[in-house]
Amino acid sequence: MTIQHRHPLAALGLAIAIVLAGCSAPTTVTPAPDADDSVVDQGNGTPTESILDPAVPWPTEIPRPSNIVYEFSGKNPLGDGAVREIRFLASGVAEVQAYIDSLISAGWESGFGNSEPMTGDDGSVSWLLTTDQYMGTVSTDNSNDPSVPWSFSILG
Repeated sequence: MTIQHRHPLAALGLAIAIVLAGCSAPTTVTPAPDADDSVVDQGNGTPTESILDPAVPWPTEIPRPSNIVYEFSGKNPLGDGAVREIRFLASGVAEVQAYIDSLISAGWESGFGNSEPMTGDDGSVSWLLTTDQYMGTVSTDNSNDPSVPWSFSILG
């Protein structure tokens, strides 16, 4: 079963904003000056600049996708925890579904009650995933174009 929504990424962003608003207390946050610029190899020899905070590494218990083209990590500007994002290339939805299945095998749960994505008429596709410690989305604006990166964003 595929859940259809006219603007799925907007709805997903709103859901995350609502959760963040309920989870964070008002606080003044100063960005960490220790963010480190790093390079991720796209696999074709062309590096892409990524921004990685050494104090916020990718959690070892979370499987990483293949074909990473960009990576970001930093402290959560709205409160506790961190924000992480990996952008990666995939041949299509089936390849990303296999990655989603690996996350579910690692203990993630689908926010929609099954591992099916939410899709839009414009080719956008997204999954909402959670664990006890993290909330994440895997999404793309155009699942029909393998040159458009997918994004795995994690909060927690």
